[in-house]
Amino acid sequence: PIVASNKGAGPEIVQPGEGFVIEPDDPDGLAEVLIRLASDQTLRDEMGRAARIGARRFDISKTAEAVERVYEAL
Repeated sequence: PIVASNKGAGPEIVQPGEGFVIEPDDPDGLAEVLIRLASDQTLRDEMGRAARIGARRFDISKTAEAVERVYEAL
């Protein structure tokens, strides 16, 4: 599972079911999420699978093809 802050691209990167987005500088929020994950194997497994599938969105070859299409359109 992914645990990211809502600063920067965190909210855009972490899709529902892949993990948690928390406030930056929120140690209590981070602890809450980590305790929840540590105590729930099923949740870890489900979010881990979803995050692995979601990571495929960032395939470098797909990104390169998209950038190439933009340059060709210009």
